[in-house]
Amino acid sequence: MNLKFNKAFTLAEILITLLIVGVVFALTLPMIIQNCKKYIVENRLKTFYSTINQVLNMAKVDYGDFEHWDTMSSLQYDTNINWAKKYIVPYTSVIDVGHGPDNPFGAYVMFKNGSMLRIQSDSIMFYPDKKKIQLQGRDCFAFQWETNLDRIAAKKNAFEPYSGNRFSINEDLDYNNLYNTSYYSCKNQIASCASDQNKFCTWIIYKNGWKIPYDYPIKF
Repeated sequence: MNLKFNKAFTLAEILITLLIVGVVFALTLPMIIQNCKKYIVENRLKTFYSTINQVLNMAKVDYGDFEHWDTMSSLQYDTNINWAKKYIVPYTSVIDVGHGPDNPFGAYVMFKNGSMLRIQSDSIMFYPDKKKIQLQGRDCFAFQWETNLDRIAAKKNAFEPYSGNRFSINEDLDYNNLYNTSYYSCKNQIASCASDQNKFCTWIIYKNGWKIPYDYPIKF
């Protein structure tokens, strides 16, 4: 006589399996969320850098070399608004231009993908998500606008990641400068989007192919 036994999981075995899966999911979920945030920032930074330089080069056809363009202002909101409306708005899809949340003198250009640009002579910031404006190097990233033709030639574009007053974007920006010794170094510290600290964070991501490196000091 052949005896047949039905093989099946017991309730206890199913519960234990679900518990293990739940624990693994709980442990990996924060990392998944963090990687998603990084991915969004990386892609919006890369897209913004490419798009803004295309926009400015289109405006250059109409207005000539950058060194002859109108200047931005540190303290005059209307001047910065007019600059944005003249050189950016006609050449790309913009939702709005106006006052922003963290600086009364900057002109804020709102893009369709939810990102935002603050234009001001000494403080040009890109926000991957316009709803997040707290921490430099995580919520906002510093760029600089260059009009000197020799300096542009030494770099790549007129609109580049912040590198201070260096003639070349590669000059004197060694590891210590980027992460430790400079006032602008990218450090694991609280620096608001209105601060000059952490400004080299943009440059670090740019030089890593618009990918946030493994040793990036600021957590997402």
